[in-house]
Amino acid sequence: MTLVPDIDALLAPVRADASLLDSNAHGENHWRAVARCAVEIRRTDPAPDGGVLFLFAVLHDARRESEHRDPEHGPRAARLAERLRAEGLFELDDARMALLVEACELHDTGVTSTDPTIGACYDADRLNLRRVGIEPDAAYLSRPVSSSTGFVDRCSAFDREAYTWDALLAELAGGD
Repeated sequence: MTLVPDIDALLAPVRADASLLDSNAHGENHWRAVARCAVEIRRTDPAPDGGVLFLFAVLHDARRESEHRDPEHGPRAARLAERLRAEGLFELDDARMALLVEACELHDTGVTSTDPTIGACYDADRLNLRRVGIEPDAAYLSRPVSSSTGFVDRCSAFDREAYTWDALLAELAGGD
């Protein structure tokens, strides 16, 4: 099974309807920074599913309609994930898909998770909060590595660096 048979085919519909695609706070640069944070988490903590982390990074804010309060953007991202899977743009079994859906639906609610994959999804997004002037709070981080000394500083710099989707996919889901 190949997680994403064609990265450009996956990204085209995600970008096409992304209201905030060019936003520094919630657009594609942020999505890539979240994927890069996920890479950093997995380098220390191999328990989270890299394929789910990659797809979460691409999708979690892709249907955000406002830079401010938008409580339905997570559920919209989850519905987008379901549609793209049905269209064959990525492949996940039902158990992994359930993780992706839950992570997308709840990522902005402040909950944490004991599930390694869902917790890593939340953390990868929250470790990039400095971009909007918020200091990540260890009380809202799920994985032990995420609140370790220097980890927040390292991940906070990722929104200022360029990463290709191909490289991020290879790093997170190379075996998928």
